[in-house]
Amino acid sequence: MEGEVIDYVAATTGKLKIVPDGDAKTALAKDYEAMLADDVMVGDALSFEELLEACTDLESEVNRATINRK
Repeated sequence: MEGEVIDYVAATTGKLKIVPDGDAKTALAKDYEAMLADDVMVGDALSFEELLEACTDLESEVNRATINRK
């Protein structure tokens, strides 16, 4: 969101957050659906829910890796 500070320490200490929630998730879902409707995506695009699931998995994996690195 505009004006928010990025916490790089959190991103490297097991608290990375790439999956939006609330209003940000709603806005992103709307934008993603518009991109699908406009054929912006190349090939077989994931559904929004599938994309968020993949991002959730990545977020968890990166956070586990940073915690286990210590």
